[in-house]
Amino acid sequence: MANGEPPDAEDAPVRAASPKQSFRTLPSLLRRSSALVWRAAPRVLVATIVVQATSGLLLGVQLLVARDVFTSLVDADTGGGTLGELAPRMIALVAITGATLFLQAVQVEQVVLLRELVSRQAEEEVLTVATSVDLEAFEDPDFFDRLERARYNAASRSIMLAMGLTGVLSSLFAIVGLGAALVAVKPVLVPIAAFAIVPVWMTSSRNSRAYYRFSYAMTPQDRVRNYVVSVLSNEQLAKEVRAFGLGPSLLDRYGKLYDIRLAALRSVVRRRISRSLLGSLAGTAVTAAGFAFLVWLLLRDRLALADLVAAAWGLLLLGQRLRGATQSVGGLYEAALFLDDVAKFLDLERARADMAIAPSPAAPLLDHLEVDGLTFTYPGAEVPALRGVSLDLRRGEVIALVGVNGSGKTTLTKLIGQLYRPDSGSIRWNGAAVGRNDQGPLRQQISTIFQDFARYYFSASENVGLGRVDRLDDRPAIVEAARSAGAHDFLDALRNGYETPLSRVFEGGTNLSIGQWQRVALARMYFREASLVIMDEPTASLDAVAESNFYDSARSLCHDRALILVSHRFASVRKVDRIYVLDDGRIVEEGSHDELLAADGLYARLYNLQASAFQIP
Repeated sequence: MANGEPPDAEDAPVRAASPKQSFRTLPSLLRRSSALVWRAAPRVLVATIVVQATSGLLLGVQLLVARDVFTSLVDADTGGGTLGELAPRMIALVAITGATLFLQAVQVEQVVLLRELVSRQAEEEVLTVATSVDLEAFEDPDFFDRLERARYNAASRSIMLAMGLTGVLSSLFAIVGLGAALVAVKPVLVPIAAFAIVPVWMTSSRNSRAYYRFSYAMTPQDRVRNYVVSVLSNEQLAKEVRAFGLGPSLLDRYGKLYDIRLAALRSVVRRRISRSLLGSLAGTAVTAAGFAFLVWLLLRDRLALADLVAAAWGLLLLGQRLRGATQSVGGLYEAALFLDDVAKFLDLERARADMAIAPSPAAPLLDHLEVDGLTFTYPGAEVPALRGVSLDLRRGEVIALVGVNGSGKTTLTKLIGQLYRPDSGSIRWNGAAVGRNDQGPLRQQISTIFQDFARYYFSASENVGLGRVDRLDDRPAIVEAARSAGAHDFLDALRNGYETPLSRVFEGGTNLSIGQWQRVALARMYFREASLVIMDEPTASLDAVAESNFYDSARSLCHDRALILVSHRFASVRKVDRIYVLDDGRIVEEGSHDELLAADGLYARLYNLQASAFQIP
């Protein structure tokens, strides 16, 4: 691949890259996959099975009645019977045929509903884990590979699973009905039909494993290609893509990445077609031998003509159903292989998920926060982002974290905000050490506005109300929070007021300026009414007047809360109770603005450096 050559999905390196799967794993895979279908739609599944069972058994009855009709026709033609004796059997055959066609139509509709329900269930389970797993997981490329496979397979392969499972059940019931009818006509035909599916099954299972290995090996490259797609279609990036003329270059990269995938896929498809051809020829040869055997029996007067017609028709139908069952099992096996990735993702990530979205009682209001000796290293990093950091904060106090970029300020707020777990050290909330099981409840008492705050393409009301989803309909409180953040006037003036979607992606929506978006994010933070407020560069997109007004009101708005400010603008944090200066992941200075200036250390140098930019020479 480094030399521009596409990877061969069936060569040794690719096989080594994916989990080893064989037919012996099929029962386990099917057990887990069937459990998914049952969780998604037990009633629909039972109804589908009943319809398929009835339809399948009617096929056998239809075959026997058709034999009787043909016998009556032969007897009438040879003078051994009358056409009047044929009428009841014809009526029965027509009725059974009509009922079979109706049940098949019902079965199609049931499968449409079933596959949609299964797809939702699988995708919902993946998303549940993805939203509750520890934030460190999103620093791990391997996690994204597993998540990509789980997301894609949950949506697409669960549909394939539902269709494969219903296809197998439908074929099995039909095989039982047709097999019983053939036993009544000529029992020896049943093993002939069964033997014809052996090469088909061998082909199907090998083809399924080949495609699974190909898809597994393509995951990292597919993630890159999908990212290029997101860059080309993302609203936020559209301006820069055009301003820098990136479109043609990115499209070329997209095309090359897809060419690599298609070259590897063609190799897989050629092998699959070759196997399918050999399997079909072998199966056809066995079926042809069965028909030759029937003719031999007729010529030896060991089989009546009516029985031969019924047997030939039954053998053909049974062979079709057996091949259909084989193909369905192959498809089910392939889907199960892919959905095993989903199951493994769910098992693995649940083991390290904190399940923060699960309902839990809120923690007590914060009176005293103690951070003692925190050390933290991002997954895959060699250098710690924090080294032995300690600080102290009480209700009603405002502290500031300052330092150059990369000094550890934002990382520290993420640990205090219970988004990461420290490698060592402790955080004590009202004197009690915070454990993993405390993270969910504590987050309900913490309100954070990040420098890269989220912009939700929902209504203005929802954008504020998401600060407390349990109070999403509390419009008076939402409006009050927007007033506190200086967002009410422009939100209320929108086309549909607070019901206006904040994006032109949706009909009736509008776009906001970056400064307006920041006020909306501030309103969301105020609406949460938490006892610990963390603001990471809360005024980065506000003008100078708005920034000054914000800091003047910050203490009054948080008079009964604890407030942590992160800022690069040192002039904005002069009025806080304490300033902690970080450098290279450590707190190197702490004190008030005046104390730190008098100490003439890092804070004083950085402050004077910023101040000099505004001095007139």
